[in-house]
Formats: sequence, structure tokens, C-alpha cells
Amino acid sequence: MTARHDDTPHWLDLAHAGTEHFDRVLAALSDEDMDGPSAVPGWTRRHVIAHVGHNAFALARLVDWGRTGVENRMYASTDHRDAEIQEGAQLPPAEIRALAADGEQTLAAGWASLPEERWGERIVTAQGVDRPVSDTPWMRVREVWIHAVDLGTGASFSDIPADIQERLVAEIWGLWDKREQNSGLALEITDGGSSFGERGDDVVVVTGPLVGVTRWAAGRGEEPGAALEAHRGGEPVAVPEPPRWL
Repeated sequence: MTARHDDTPHWLDLAHAGTEHFDRVLAALSDEDMDGPSAVPGWTRRHVIAHVGHNAFALARLVDWGRTGVENRMYASTDHRDAEIQEGAQLPPAEIRALAADGEQTLAAGWASLPEERWGERIVTAQGVDRPVSDTPWMRVREVWIHAVDLGTGASFSDIPADIQERLVAEIWGLWDKREQNSGLALEITDGGSSFGERGDDVVVVTGPLVGVTRWAAGRGEEPGAALEAHRGGEPVAVPEPPRWL
């Protein structure tokens, strides 16, 4: 059995750093402000916090699957996942905070106790994707860094390390490509990152710095100070809405 990928410790460190970042943002949020809207349509900040907590427990189940070899899915069903979030969002503020903290601790303990030789075990994500358990740190990286922004209290995509942004844009583009959602679209990152898609007279090219492209591709709108441009056939056009990601 293959052990963890060479870069797994790196993503594990960034998952822990992202958890600390999320916790700082949450600690600065008053109980009253939990009722306010988040950047996720239809969700209050309560929903975001509950989701981040339950996501940690769900990933811990995948880690347990990797450790034991016994199937342990993230969620029993999509409806069950959604119900967990809704129920968690109704808890008193102190209990919502405790839910997030308990999830973090459970997941961290699972990672710490996973034997080296089990990191290559195969698991299945909530989207039905077969992956090694060594991908769970990356899965958590996405959750904590992005949802810190979704709380809408000052965190931004500029807080997210560049290597996370680069992997995130590549992953999102790959999903769009797999679903054939990126026809007639290309991305051009102006500050050293990769570019995506074929150019052509009928192609809309979205151009801007990495942080702006990442936030836009993740469906979070415009990053302050990182405006994007779009062109078709060399002529400026409005920046389009991105295809759906998750």
C-alpha cells in the first residue's frame, strides 16, 4: 500500500494553518452577528460555521475509513448533510462554536493517529470521487480558507497562500472541463500563475491577478483591489458569471 504523497505534510500544515485562520475570524464574530447573512446564498453565518464543523466530522469519517479499511462515508446522503447543517445553524451561539471546535479536534486527532502506511488507502468523497485518504488535508484546506471569507467579516482571498490559490484554480478548471462547462472560456493570470483554455475569436478570456481569478472562479465575486477584465476577439466585454463549481 502506498503511503502518503510527498506533498501531504505540506497540505496538512496548510489545513492546520487554515483552521487557525478560521478560528481567529470566528472568534472576532459576535454572537449577535452570527445571524447575519454570509457570502453563501441562502446561508447565514450560523450555517457556514455549522457546515465547517460538520465537514470536519465528515472528513474524520474518511480518515477512519482509511485507518480501518471499513467503508465510512462522509454523509449518509445529501439530504442528511443538508439537515445536519440546518439543525446546527439553529443551535445557541456557544453550541455552534463548540460544534466547530469539536469537529476540528476530531479531525486533527484522526490525522495524527493515521499510520503512515494507511495514507494511500482509497476513500470516496461526497461527490462520489475515488481518492486516497492523503487528499483529505487538501479537502479541508478548501473548506477553512474559503469559508473564513464567506463569514463576511473582513477575511479575503488575499489571506489565502498562493499555492492554495494555484491548486484551487487548476482544480476548478479541471471540473469545468470534465463537465464541459468551459466551452468558449479561457483564463489568463497576469502575475505568474498558469493560464487555462484555448484562445480564439469567439472565446471570452477572463484576465487578472491570481487572487482575483481564484475568487471569481470559486463563485465569490470580485476581490477588492484585484479587478478582472474580459475580452472576446480582443474587444472588452463584461466579466461573465463563472460556471458552477461545487
